[in-house]
Amino acid sequence: MNNNGYLQFKSDEANTHKMAGLSTNNTNADFNTIQYAWYLRADGVVEIFENGTSRGTFGSYNSSTIFRIAVEANVVRYYTNNTLRYTSNLAPTLPLLVDVSINSNGGTIKDVQVFNNNTFTFTAYAENVGDNPVYQWKVNGSNVGTNSLTYTNSGLQTGDEVTCEVLPSSSGCNAITYVSNKIKMTTSANPSVLPITGNTTICLNTTGTLSNATPGGIWASSNTAIATVTQTGEVSALQSGTATISYTVTNGSCSTSVFATVNVLNATPSVTIAANNNNICSGTSVTVTATATNIGGGTVTYNFKVNGSTVQSSASNTFTSTTLTNNSIITCDITITGGQCLTATTVSSNSLTIAVQSLNTPVVTIATAASTICQGSSTQFTATATNTGGGFVSYNFKVGGVSVQNGPSNTYTSTAFSNGNTVTCDITVTGGTCLAATTAVSNTVTLTVTPRVTPTVSIAANQTSVCIGNTVTVTATATNTGNGTITYNFKRNGASVQSGTSNTYTTSTITNGNIITCEITISGGSCLTGSFATSNTLTFSVINPTVVLTSSSSVVCSGENILFNASAANITGVGSVRYRYFVNDVLVQNLPTSTYNTSSLVPGDIVYVVMVVSGGQCLSSVSKTSNSIVISSGSVGGTVTGTTPRICANTTPGPLTLGGNIGSVLKWQSADNSAFTVNVADINVTTTTLQSAQIGALSSTKYFRAVVQNNTCGISFSQPYGVLIESTTWNGTQWSNGAPDANKSAIFTGNFTSSSNIEACSAQVTNGASVVISTGNTITLSGAITVDSGSLFRLQNAANLIQTSDVANSGAIVVERNSVPLKRLDYVLWSSPVAAQNLAAFSPLTSSNRFYTYNSATNNYASVASPASTAFDVAKGYLIRMPNTHPANTPTIFNGQFTGVPNNGNYSHPLFNGGEGLRYTLVGNPYPSPISAVTFAQQNAANITGTLYFWRKTNSSTNSAYCTWSPLGGGTGTFVSNGEDQVQNPLGVIQTGQGFIVEATASGSVVNFANSQRVPDTSNQFFRFSNDDESHRMWLNLRNQSGAFAQTMVGYFTGATMMHDEGMEGLLIQDGAVKLSSLINTNLYAIQARPVDNNQNDIVPLFYQAETGGNYEIELDNADGIFSTGSTPIYLLDKDLQIVTNLKESSYTFATGSGSFYQRFEIHLQNPLLSVNDINKNAAKLIVYIKDDILHINAGTELLDNVQLFDITGRLLYNTKGVNASEATINCTPYEHQTFIINASLSDGRKVSTKVIYN
Repeated sequence: MNNNGYLQFKSDEANTHKMAGLSTNNTNADFNTIQYAWYLRADGVVEIFENGTSRGTFGSYNSSTIFRIAVEANVVRYYTNNTLRYTSNLAPTLPLLVDVSINSNGGTIKDVQVFNNNTFTFTAYAENVGDNPVYQWKVNGSNVGTNSLTYTNSGLQTGDEVTCEVLPSSSGCNAITYVSNKIKMTTSANPSVLPITGNTTICLNTTGTLSNATPGGIWASSNTAIATVTQTGEVSALQSGTATISYTVTNGSCSTSVFATVNVLNATPSVTIAANNNNICSGTSVTVTATATNIGGGTVTYNFKVNGSTVQSSASNTFTSTTLTNNSIITCDITITGGQCLTATTVSSNSLTIAVQSLNTPVVTIATAASTICQGSSTQFTATATNTGGGFVSYNFKVGGVSVQNGPSNTYTSTAFSNGNTVTCDITVTGGTCLAATTAVSNTVTLTVTPRVTPTVSIAANQTSVCIGNTVTVTATATNTGNGTITYNFKRNGASVQSGTSNTYTTSTITNGNIITCEITISGGSCLTGSFATSNTLTFSVINPTVVLTSSSSVVCSGENILFNASAANITGVGSVRYRYFVNDVLVQNLPTSTYNTSSLVPGDIVYVVMVVSGGQCLSSVSKTSNSIVISSGSVGGTVTGTTPRICANTTPGPLTLGGNIGSVLKWQSADNSAFTVNVADINVTTTTLQSAQIGALSSTKYFRAVVQNNTCGISFSQPYGVLIESTTWNGTQWSNGAPDANKSAIFTGNFTSSSNIEACSAQVTNGASVVISTGNTITLSGAITVDSGSLFRLQNAANLIQTSDVANSGAIVVERNSVPLKRLDYVLWSSPVAAQNLAAFSPLTSSNRFYTYNSATNNYASVASPASTAFDVAKGYLIRMPNTHPANTPTIFNGQFTGVPNNGNYSHPLFNGGEGLRYTLVGNPYPSPISAVTFAQQNAANITGTLYFWRKTNSSTNSAYCTWSPLGGGTGTFVSNGEDQVQNPLGVIQTGQGFIVEATASGSVVNFANSQRVPDTSNQFFRFSNDDESHRMWLNLRNQSGAFAQTMVGYFTGATMMHDEGMEGLLIQDGAVKLSSLINTNLYAIQARPVDNNQNDIVPLFYQAETGGNYEIELDNADGIFSTGSTPIYLLDKDLQIVTNLKESSYTFATGSGSFYQRFEIHLQNPLLSVNDINKNAAKLIVYIKDDILHINAGTELLDNVQLFDITGRLLYNTKGVNASEATINCTPYEHQTFIINASLSDGRKVSTKVIYN
């Protein structure tokens, strides 16, 4: 379509989305590429879109609405029913093509007409037609054109219809022919219209007349705020500006418009004046020019005034004068004759004030900071010039009448001044205004110059050769300081020791070789070459006498004479030396002699000497004390102590320690008797500790002693220490050495069945004996268990083997472990308590594809590829289904049996950490005894959250597969059930053979099992209930009529916070048909801890999820602490229905649709209807859901009166009145799957609406 053409169309329906319009290129079906488009919306509203951008809405439409997009004089305009709706600001690029985009199924664009006097080009756009489709164009049903996307025709007639058929190629959707929409052509001639005549300039608030000789036209104004036009051509001027007046003649579907631009005038004249110079010198000429505007084409007379008096009145708009005085004020009044549309004929200009300056004489003065200066110092002179008329000043500085600097700088600086120099400055001014002269001479400054001096400092001491500890005084003398303030910095070996105004330094800590200097810093001194000086160096010679005491012996073996000798050093240069001997701090000799001889000393005496030197270099006497010599006795063997006087055979005892000995250890000895007469053996260890590794494992009783010798005295033996090894043997009828205990090994050579707990150092089953530890009994060993070939050791179900040390066991045992009663298709999480137990051998009748490990990366179970060749990993859990021969319908116990070397010691299992929500790992109890869940959680607190998840799921159940346990609350922790049969609280114990899931912390990498976690719990149940009075907990259940069940626990504990508390709380594993949890932000918690001090005012948001809609019940399952009494209520608030229920008194039943609900329920500890102000008592809400094709509409406690069902188009599908019940039902089977709108009236007249999807 080209210029002066248009596109016109209709649509059959007003409830679909479609666009039709014009584009330069029809590139695709996207509406964003249509340049000019009518958008017909599904809600009956019409919009204009250009290149995907909305230009606004333009009312509604129906099937009779005619839409047109026209190009008129290269301007695009939009019409509905021949009424102009919008004029586009986007210039078209011609020719334009018809471009359609239909979004809704069933959408139509019909009665399409394209008017154009020019050649037409049609373009087909087809989708999903393959790579090489065949196009066939048709005019009035006859084939035309070629196999091409485009078709051009310049000979179309009125009423011709153009279509295109396309046959997809083999790669398209279907090999059938598709037919496009039709385009119907209309042709007619544009009428010829003469130009508009009349006056197009009109004064404001007046009228004018336009005319056109072509009859039958329509007058219109483009801007009715500026000017309006009647159909007789009368134009009314409403506002200053321009407006386009059009005259349009229509011929059939074609029209021609001509235009005239009307200028609305409202002229307000004005005049402004300006001078060529507002600041002049006296006698200078100045010219003022007046500029008049908005004079309406009239003639202007200019009346210039000076200080209010007329000086010139003429047609000239300029005024010139040389006689103005300072601050003369010039104005101009104008008078206009013959102007058009004027608001006034006389106006006044602005005023100009002319500054007239008198002539000035230049002056210059010079100054410097000081006329008395130091030789060589930098001195600056500054010249200040005044009355220079703004001209350029050149400064000529002179010293002694001789020019030294001539230029624009007004400062002169020099360091070469001599005493008595005179300084002046001449200036020359160029370019200045209003000057009487151009030169001037300054005043004269005479300088006094003083020579510079260099400061010095020297130091001297009262003595430079002294004894240690003598006092030395150093004095500093400074010269040439220029009368400044002196700071003396004394240094010793380069480090400052005193800084201040004192010129003396005194010390008594001088040491040999110390070097003293002094640095001075002068502040405020005049004419100095520097402010810093360093003195000479003084090196000190310091005598530091020392004395060392030696003796002929420090041991008194028996009446021995001992000679002591004092060896003096560094005493050269001293006057005299005396030696003062002390025994136990008592003076026994004071002589110049350095030796002391005695035989009267006893063990424990302490001898030392004090040497006193004086005279010579020592200004005062100096005393030096020698080392001390302690007199000891002869050899003393001492006493040996140990930590393991009784041990198991073939184990290593603890270390032995010697104490109370005098003398050195020569060696240790062992023997088979305390008298050390049988099998005495030397142990070459000379320390006072005999380590376990140096002793080694003992198979029989041994005695140990140390051999000690002090100096040359004879040797002495310590008291002997015995390590006893005991055992007792069961021969089938009795013990050979009494019953075993913690320090006595048990040896079984005959058959044995326990009737109580057993404790032994170690255990050995030999000689083909059969040992059975009965149900409920525990055997506790500090050492290993050994089962010889041909012998048997069996732990019956709920019997335990506990070992307290990390030792290696030998030989296989049998561990029996029964499941809870289960059906054939049920599963158990197992973990092996023995090494190398084969999976298939453990449950050989289970299908080979029903052994699973846990895939932590997907939170799903994965089949074990080959159970027959796979053994249980230590500390890893496996999900195993019951045997295929197990009863299908009657819950029955499975008798599991593990065979292998019993696990013992420390084990680690890696944790998977794939980020939040992907940190779950399946582990298991690795021991043939239970472990404490609380201890396990505490010892792994840095690696796991502390929450444990136990599998307990009946195969056909829709409940969650997991029960949840947390150490929260102390004691036996907190347990949350999944509602399955046989589920009981574990009371903080993880049973033998039990697998379970842990969640890693953000930094957790490994979970650890240790013997310290093992406990002698003999319960055969995985779970049973208990209350803990020290915590304040509530357990809430959610269930429906089909038996679906979920449970959550909320409690108040010391140390808990309102945010996530690591090690206390447990996240919800999100499986099962229903879910119930508390919320922290949007995270779901099966177990949540909240602070105790917040419990009275606390509000706990609850989350629930229902897989199917229906009636559900929330109840209080159990409570403890403050909630176990009747005085503390637990309120459940239904926020949707504003119903409050005290769960301590009754459960709450409600209707719900399917889905997840985060905001409907809250737990309050105070009645919210008495404390919450924002509950709208008049609000009402419907609970709607569809189950088994039945729509349920539930109003809670309200009564329904009338219920109406509509489809999305507003069509009424169902209507019932007089319901008079809280719930109504509607059978949906007669209706298609769609979105329903429900309008309900309550019995009190309130209206409620909602939506529900039927799928």
